[in-house]
Amino acid sequence: MDPDMWMAPEKEAHLLNPVPADPDSVARGEKIFLQNCSSCHGENAEGLDAQVIGLEKSPPNVKERINMHPDGDFFWKIQEGRGDMPSFKDDLTDEQIWEVINYIRSEAE
Repeated sequence: MDPDMWMAPEKEAHLLNPVPADPDSVARGEKIFLQNCSSCHGENAEGLDAQVIGLEKSPPNVKERINMHPDGDFFWKIQEGRGDMPSFKDDLTDEQIWEVINYIRSEAE
């Protein structure tokens, strides 16, 4: 496994997204993503260069990684954060985080 792969604890990784991925949810998720995530992951969710944005490591291309991980894994990572990735548990509701995941999945299709 890639040493840069970061996995949620097993229990959290298997959480299922309770928010239907309908057009309204995806649109809300896109807005939240652009406001909170695009400064590091880019407007296209493909990640930006670490040197350009002043981070130690380049943020991953989440469009590529979304299909390698269950939704619960992404949910936990967004909530908890790690290193340069901030925690969003105090800034976004659970529903907003699930909507961001719906948006990223829609972009990866």
